[in-house]
Amino acid sequence: MKKLADFMSVKLKERLKGNCLFFDENIERETRGTAHTFGLVTMRSKPDSVMRKFYLLIIVVFWVESGFSQTFHAIPEPVLTQELEFNQANECYIYFSNPSGDSLQLRWRLVESNLPENWDADLCDYGTCYSGIPGNGLMNVVYDTIQPYLKLIVLPGENSGACWIWFRAYEDGNQGNYVDVFFNLHTPGTLSTAEQELPSLSIYPNPASEVIMLENTSDRNMNAQIIHISGIPYWQGDIPEKTTQHIPVHHWPRGSYWLRTPNQTRQFHIQK
Repeated sequence: MKKLADFMSVKLKERLKGNCLFFDENIERETRGTAHTFGLVTMRSKPDSVMRKFYLLIIVVFWVESGFSQTFHAIPEPVLTQELEFNQANECYIYFSNPSGDSLQLRWRLVESNLPENWDADLCDYGTCYSGIPGNGLMNVVYDTIQPYLKLIVLPGENSGACWIWFRAYEDGNQGNYVDVFFNLHTPGTLSTAEQELPSLSIYPNPASEVIMLENTSDRNMNAQIIHISGIPYWQGDIPEKTTQHIPVHHWPRGSYWLRTPNQTRQFHIQK
């Protein structure tokens, strides 16, 4: 993309140079006795159409250079799925790459969290550790190949459970350059097998193309939400006990999605 931006910048300069020569020729014609009216009409008609093309070219060059001058990505991927050890402080990291090697400063904000009430969690970013999970923050500037990060320190105690915590990280001063990241955490706790049994939701087929079925085999209603891996929610609703919900997905974009319930998060795929 950088080569494309350089190429278009050169072409823009060439066109601007040619445009200036065109104006010079008209002025020279006038000084040699060419009708002033002809020269005026020529200078007002032909340059207008040419300049419109120049404006469009300038916009494209600006878009290419601004949109692709610096990008970053979550690594190893935007969703971290991790099983937590009970009664321990578990460290959960999501890093961000800086492939350009230029200076980069990231901000972040908390989008959504369903941390269980009996869990304790603190957040650290590249620069600051906080008590609890605040709503937003600013990381230190990184250079070269240094990787900024978000780190959760989670103590789930002895209770089984799961949580989903969603952050948006974006470049300071450029909110259009962002990445949504998700911490998908769970722990079996220390309860017996019988006590750990929680209502679950089955999804099939996986992958799907036309419709998905959400089957609630438990004896209680379940609330569920479907979110694209980019962070965009596509469906939410309650599924009554002992029923199956049919959801058309033929108009959804292909890719990976997350099915969230109060006690689990599962991934499925849509293919065309």
